[in-house]
Amino acid sequence: MKQNRGFSTIGLVIILIIIAGVLFAYKGRIGKWLYPPAPPVTVSTGTVPVTTTTTTTTTTTTGTTSTAWKTYTNAANNFEIKYPSYYENKGGALDRIVKFEYADPKKTADRPDSIEMKFIAAKRPYTANSWQQQIMENVVLGASGEHPQRWTEFKEKKIGDKTYYCIRTGRFEGILSFSCYYASEKYGIYRFDSVSHGVDWTNPNLDEEADPVYMVLKGMLATFKFTK
Repeated sequence: MKQNRGFSTIGLVIILIIIAGVLFAYKGRIGKWLYPPAPPVTVSTGTVPVTTTTTTTTTTTTGTTSTAWKTYTNAANNFEIKYPSYYENKGGALDRIVKFEYADPKKTADRPDSIEMKFIAAKRPYTANSWQQQIMENVVLGASGEHPQRWTEFKEKKIGDKTYYCIRTGRFEGILSFSCYYASEKYGIYRFDSVSHGVDWTNPNLDEEADPVYMVLKGMLATFKFTK
């Protein structure tokens, strides 16, 4: 009887070893069956409107000179405008959308020439008189702090496929400045400023319309367009 019990114990041990081996061999399969892997997680990210600058370059040739132009794209306001590549994009600020500067080596002025763009939200109701009044109130003539008294002080300019209303805002101490406005019921009112330094402002024969910075501004206005 003792010998049978010994054999029985040995047999039981062998059976347990065989069972353990089988379980070990199929551990992976059993684990996957009991605890299947979690499905992949998809992360959804929202799109935040941002302002971007695209440096697409084109070349415009006039006579014997050629100028490379870059494209400034503003995604937040859905527009784009081209500017000469020799102007530096200084970006936006609280009081402007974007500003471009150029330190003309031919001038002795200690400040660079600049072209600046601003946005003015159009008030409702949107009528010819209402937006004209808003523009007049927005213009400040030089250091006087005064505003234009009559709409006829503006010059209507057809540039590209848009109509702009331009006015000289300053001519003093070597500085010549202009502001041009574009008004749209859909998009609001946009303001474009040109400031030229080192100008012979006391010259009675000065051709203000031919000012190089003002000419650049008018060239840029011909490229201004909305993307939506």
